[in-house]
Amino acid sequence: MNAVHDRALPTAVALAALIAILALLASGSWTGSADAAKKRNCGYVTFSNKDSAESGGLVTSKGVKCKRARKMMLKCGKRGKRPSGWRASMHGASLKLSKGNKHVKAQLAGGAPPRMNQCLN
Repeated sequence: MNAVHDRALPTAVALAALIAILALLASGSWTGSADAAKKRNCGYVTFSNKDSAESGGLVTSKGVKCKRARKMMLKCGKRGKRPSGWRASMHGASLKLSKGNKHVKAQLAGGAPPRMNQCLN
């Protein structure tokens, strides 16, 4: 009877560990990679200026902190200045800045930012 009990305990522990890992994967709390970049929702930015209609966008970022992501997006949309080494592109109604595995995206609403074309070129 002790031999059966001795094998059952490690099996139960292994099963409990497997269930815990599956629960974490299903919840999205664990990606399985220690260096996986976290997607951040960074809020809404407004690109309006005195001589244009108001436009704005909801900013998300991956690999960039929100304060920097918002500044980068505002600089691109209001002044037409793209950060050095970054690419700017349009994906549907989204303006995207990317560099390697980092990116900042604004889901645009209310029209195009005043200087978006200069940022894209």
